Amino acid sequence: MSGLIGAGVTFNGLTHRDFYYPALISGTVVAADVGKAVTQDKTAANTIKLAGDGDEIIGRLEVYEDRTQTEGIKVATFTTKGGLKFPVKSGETVALGDAIQGAGAGEVKTLAVSDASDTEVSLEAPLAALGTAETVYVTSPIAGKIVRVDGVSSAANGTDISTVTVSIGAADIATLAFPADYAAGTVISDATPEATGNVLTAGGAIKVVTDGAGDGAGKAQITIYVESISGAVPVAHTSHDTKNRVWEVGAGYVIVTLD
Repeated sequence: MSGLIGAGVTFNGLTHRDFYYPALISGTVVAADVGKAVTQDKTAANTIKLAGDGDEIIGRLEVYEDRTQTEGIKVATFTTKGGLKFPVKSGETVALGDAIQGAGAGEVKTLAVSDASDTEVSLEAPLAALGTAETVYVTSPIAGKIVRVDGVSSAANGTDISTVTVSIGAADIATLAFPADYAAGTVISDATPEATGNVLTAGGAIKVVTDGAGDGAGKAQITIYVESISGAVPVAHTSHDTKNRVWEVGAGYVIVTLD
């Protein structure tokens, strides 16, 4: 015990067995990858992978076993909570108090605030029916411009062209023309919105108008894609950056709490 005097404290190794989970693991993995950061593989059920560049870190790889010769699968155990040691990518600097993200191959780097949000958001404008004249408004959470508009209806349109117009103030930005022979479920798009007047402030209103032509009786959905004018949008907190925090920094590694 005397050897511990003056050594201070560390969160490293303070793991919780209740938060160890078995999973499949995808990608190229070797035994030396044990101890690296992992993220969810969203292409397959119950599967993790080594955290790639920019990936959210959900845990650390604790056990890896290649059963491809006998069962055709690779299995792993990972932990999602505790004081965990992660390797820092060479050339990256991670400081106390930083949040971390994947840097590729299971290594980590600092998660900058501006990396925590998308540069594009999608907004939904529901319409009662293509054949019913209606005006609805949606607001944009970011300052930006409309870069694409998609529309779809759950019912056919059989007598006339139904037109949906998307506007900012007095400027018509995008137009969707649902033809007289429109088939339910077909996506109609305007991928080249007008540039004139296409400027949104954060909280700015977008007007969506259907002219009510045609006889489409089913509900319609208009999706508006807004791209940030200034690039990544800084945010104070996200689910991506509040689940981990750096408490200790060493040569090529950090000790992080995942919660």
